[in-house]
Amino acid sequence: MDGDNKMFPLALLVVGVENYDNLSWSLGLLVQDLKISDSSTWCIMIDKQKQMHKGLALKERLWRYARASYITQLKIEIEMMKQESKDAYAWLDEKDPNTWSRAHIKTGLDCDILVNNMCESFNSIILKTGSLPIVGMLQTIYLYVLKRMEKNRETMSSMKVKLLTYYFLSQFLKLHYAKKEQCMCICYYASTMKYQICCPFSDQFAVDLGSKTCTCRKWQLRGIPSPTYWKSTYMKSYEPMLNPINGPNLWAQVDLPPIRPPKYGKSPERPKKLKKKGPDEDRNKQLYVNPSKPHKVSKVGTKMSCSLCKKYEHNRRSCPKKTSKLLQ
Repeated sequence: MDGDNKMFPLALLVVGVENYDNLSWSLGLLVQDLKISDSSTWCIMIDKQKQMHKGLALKERLWRYARASYITQLKIEIEMMKQESKDAYAWLDEKDPNTWSRAHIKTGLDCDILVNNMCESFNSIILKTGSLPIVGMLQTIYLYVLKRMEKNRETMSSMKVKLLTYYFLSQFLKLHYAKKEQCMCICYYASTMKYQICCPFSDQFAVDLGSKTCTCRKWQLRGIPSPTYWKSTYMKSYEPMLNPINGPNLWAQVDLPPIRPPKYGKSPERPKKLKKKGPDEDRNKQLYVNPSKPHKVSKVGTKMSCSLCKKYEHNRRSCPKKTSKLLQ
């Protein structure tokens, strides 16, 4: 992500299928290219949920669980979840909170995002390129990224404010519109640049303006004001230009066998266990009989013919014989 809280693409990889081997291979390449030595500061999001829960109560409780910014609040939400649903609590207890809870996110990263909405937006745009050949697909995605980076660069350079990005300003607007909630809190001066904040429900937090910290950890997680959100930092991240690519006529000729398309494979799905029904069978594997007309023969599986010319594959409405009579 860039300093304006938007997606910043680093690499593009094409694989035949999503599985463990391809994921390990792609992450290994990413570690080598970016020279990652400490993996604890990286988060990998995979969209592989088995089923979406439709209830609203558990959904809100789960988001409170995930958005808890400090450990004590997380423990309270865990107990509330346990009272709400023991099955949901048991399912969450199997998951490591270090991978998805805001209370375990390290400070200093200037980012507290828990969702991958920006990735879904990018996928919705490049979805149409999946039907193209691999070279055309990569070129189309490359041109989109090229235009997107140019647009972001021009938009930020046209800003009248010299130090802040749009995301920086939006966070201050949220603080401005949250005055109603702030009126319920009481601020006490403790010492130089230090204050005690008393909130409803007996919540109390210590704020240090000098070190820009709060014991609720929201300030440290978002990192505002941080050089990450400055306009100058944003422009530096968009300084490197993508190299232009020549067309196929200027590609180097190599004495290698041509690349073959991948073999067509059936998409993974649950295997069908039921046998194919015959024309005289219904879902219950019995001879089909109409209960209202037990003496009438069923037409299921019968090959119908035209009532005019007695031929198959059409009926009297589309019969050529009828059409010729109308023309006469």
